[in-house]
This record gives sequence, structure tokens and C-alpha cells, in this order.
Amino acid sequence: MGLGINLQYYDSLVMDEVLMRMVSKKISALPVHDSVICLAEHEETLREVMTQCYEKIIGKGFLPVITKK
Repeated sequence: MGLGINLQYYDSLVMDEVLMRMVSKKISALPVHDSVICLAEHEETLREVMTQCYEKIIGKGFLPVITKK
């Protein structure tokens, strides 16, 4: 497999983990490609969850880039 396919796979693992954790917290989250949309009141929770999941799947040596649009 090529590197791009592997990166897409890891991205899907992170997204799956993020969505499952948000559901477990009873917070609606809508995946859009490699992004997640939620109500503004849950923004901080989503940021924490995304960082935790990224570190779990990718490792602690890297930080995710999280932007607000």
C-alpha cells in the first residue's frame, strides 16, 4: 500500500474514535471529510476529544491542527 492510503486509514481511525466518544457524551457531531461540526457550546469538549483521539492513534509526539471556522 502507498503512504497516502495508510494516512487515510489512520485519519479514519481518529475520526471514528472522535465520533464514538462524542456519541458516548450524548453530543451530536457531524463528520465532514476530516472535520467535525458541533454546536458552539460543545466546542471545547470536541477540541479535547479530538486531541485525545489523535494522540491515542497517531502518538504523543504530534499535535493535531484544530481550527475554528
